[in-house]
Amino acid sequence: MIVWIASYPRSGNTLVRTMLEQCFGVESYERESTPFGIVPHFIAKTTGHKDLPESWPEFYEKACEGPSPVFVKTHLPPEDDQPCIYVVRNGRQAILSYFHYYCKFFAGEERTMLELVLGCDTYRDWSTHFRAWNPLGRPGALLLRYEALVESPVREIDRIRDFIRFDGDVGQWRNPFPELRELVPDFFRRGRIESTPDRLWTAHIESLFWACHGNIMDQLGYPALKSEQDFITDPDADYEELMISVRKFAARAIYEREVFEIAAGERLSALEALAAEVNMLRAECGAAREREIAMRDAAIAGPSEPRGPESAAS
Repeated sequence: MIVWIASYPRSGNTLVRTMLEQCFGVESYERESTPFGIVPHFIAKTTGHKDLPESWPEFYEKACEGPSPVFVKTHLPPEDDQPCIYVVRNGRQAILSYFHYYCKFFAGEERTMLELVLGCDTYRDWSTHFRAWNPLGRPGALLLRYEALVESPVREIDRIRDFIRFDGDVGQWRNPFPELRELVPDFFRRGRIESTPDRLWTAHIESLFWACHGNIMDQLGYPALKSEQDFITDPDADYEELMISVRKFAARAIYEREVFEIAAGERLSALEALAAEVNMLRAECGAAREREIAMRDAAIAGPSEPRGPESAAS
């Protein structure tokens, strides 16, 4: 059985994995690869990370059939209805953190804030991800808030203990975030739980964000930003920044459409070549089959009577 540790990126599932390791001695795997490639030893030890021993399909099949729970971190949509621990964070903070993460580790595939708000990304958008996992209605799901994990860790650890039905001695929790941040500052950034003014999160971005994700934000009790002091850019700069993002978004959409058209054309050509090859093989098989039938009929009929002078003389 698999127990998923799921979240939208940068929402706290690494923190949950650390709690599982430190308090319960529970190790966990990752569904997707990390930006580190091979996870550094000190991070693996702290978070309880284990590398997959085989390919994902093979591992998944064995883990599903096994009687003991296997914990797997993922940011992808759900693959099944097995138990899950879903970690949610204020969507605004999660997207901001994800944006900085993208800029650092995937510079060649950089996304704009607008794209992440709208969900032009591998993991879709924040609220679509939440709805897909449906932690409030999904059977066998535990919903954890990042903010509560930071502010009230003992209480949340008790909830995790009850969920995983752990009956041993619970280890004492000590958040290793400061040490991890010192060692890998690009990955373990600030871990903020409150919304503070950020030059990247403009009033226009907030409006778009709330239009896309306001329902889930309201449902979870996260507030909107309304007062002027919530933003540090002036209206003209805000509008200019939005237009730059829109142009980048449009350029990326055009580029990706062209790439898809080229790929589709190449695939169509490959399919046509394969179809021609299949037809040729069918024709060859048909001719070979006809020769086989002719040879079999000739063998059944036996040798034909001789004709010519010898036959006439007899």
